[in-house]
Amino acid sequence: MEKSSIIFSLKRFVPLIILGFFVLFLYSRNLEQNSRFIWDESRALVDMHRIWEQKLLTFVGPISENNLEMFPSLSYYMYLPATILSKFDPLGPVYMAVFYGLLTWLFFTMVIINHLGSGLKSFLLSLFTATAYPMVLVSRWAWNPNLVIFWFSLYLLSLESEYLFVIFVGGFSLGASLYLHYLAALTVLPVLLFLPLIYRSDKLGLKKIFLTLLGFGSALIPFIVFEAKNHYFLNSGSFLTANNKSFISLSGNGYQARLWTAIETLAKMFVPGQQIFILLFLFFLVVVFIVYHQDRIVKYTFVSLVFSLGLFGLVSQTYPHYQYSQVPLVILFLTRFLALNKSISGQLIISFLVLFSLFTSLNMIQNYTWEGDIMAVRSVADIISGETNSQTNVAALAGSDTNTAGQRYRDMVLIKGKTLDRSDSYPQSRVLYVVSQSADPEQIRQDPAWEIDSFRGSIITGIWQVSSYPVYLYRFAK
Repeated sequence: MEKSSIIFSLKRFVPLIILGFFVLFLYSRNLEQNSRFIWDESRALVDMHRIWEQKLLTFVGPISENNLEMFPSLSYYMYLPATILSKFDPLGPVYMAVFYGLLTWLFFTMVIINHLGSGLKSFLLSLFTATAYPMVLVSRWAWNPNLVIFWFSLYLLSLESEYLFVIFVGGFSLGASLYLHYLAALTVLPVLLFLPLIYRSDKLGLKKIFLTLLGFGSALIPFIVFEAKNHYFLNSGSFLTANNKSFISLSGNGYQARLWTAIETLAKMFVPGQQIFILLFLFFLVVVFIVYHQDRIVKYTFVSLVFSLGLFGLVSQTYPHYQYSQVPLVILFLTRFLALNKSISGQLIISFLVLFSLFTSLNMIQNYTWEGDIMAVRSVADIISGETNSQTNVAALAGSDTNTAGQRYRDMVLIKGKTLDRSDSYPQSRVLYVVSQSADPEQIRQDPAWEIDSFRGSIITGIWQVSSYPVYLYRFAK
């Protein structure tokens, strides 16, 4: 190839390279004030610290707040590298979330270019993918279910590959997604079930289906061996109890209402919550399927998505993170629609979606809430870890934090090597640190929470403003 041809080829990708820098800016902007770090994340940080310090190799990972649901530890190992380098700072796992978010966007963009080339359509769809609400959210929030989109994007990348090892890795990625949240199975199962729709005219179709299933099974083997030896998950009474609460049988109108909730939850990830937009979203999916139903990828994504939504109709209570596994299917569906639609209407539709996603994502990264106030968490932990009194406790009162026992502060202090009194030992404690959004000490004394009961008449021996939110730290001493 001539030098001028190489330069011309590179120039075609300049807009996408510039877009990559914008995505990096978007995902890394305002992390100290906007990345969620509450008790789920702080407990995960404690667990990662324990795994690293004790050099553990375990499948036991996050446990739900109600102590009923347990999850494998894959997310811990995925977040560990930057967490170790940051010396277990709350932002350590967040940096890894940004990294996986960028990789996920890159994988999606590779899929898009494979279908659309490197023109305007690819740029617009890549921009939409980068700025879609769930993509921005999971790229700045280190939480185990959020990594499901990353593994599914890797699977999509394998679908069009002719390399058999890549096909195997794609199947492995589907198995890995189950380690992050067991409800990912409600999308994994349809995706595997309808694989013949993708490979129906492929000479190596049967071999690719076999390799996908082999990769999927290989990902589960370590878990199966661990479970057979330890009985932590599937055979535990608590896990089965939790699942009985999560799943209920198909039943008439109740199922229809839950199915609509699942559809609504998915639609709201991409379009505003108004009913008219949700109906337009559904109408668009159905029309594309009707018009292009002969296309194997359109049929595969649509049928898999519909089947997955049908399964989620069985779930008694649906949260957005349960359905993150469906996000890549929507993106692949849009990609194929633009590849097949040669008119200007396709560009207009995606441009419309880009405007919504840009507005939503740019607004989201500017939010400054108590959940993302990492500066306060870090400062509080530094101050309390220097406390010399052994009978010390902490509480979060007169503010937005609903965990009055201050669990995230306890966890950070523990990582720093100091053990506080238990959350049921406030009357026995001699010192109480109170984290609050109130600048008025009297408002704290009058807080109805029981944590302050034995300290209402105590003197305040220290006051610090620990962040610009603003958040204050008070030291009460008996």
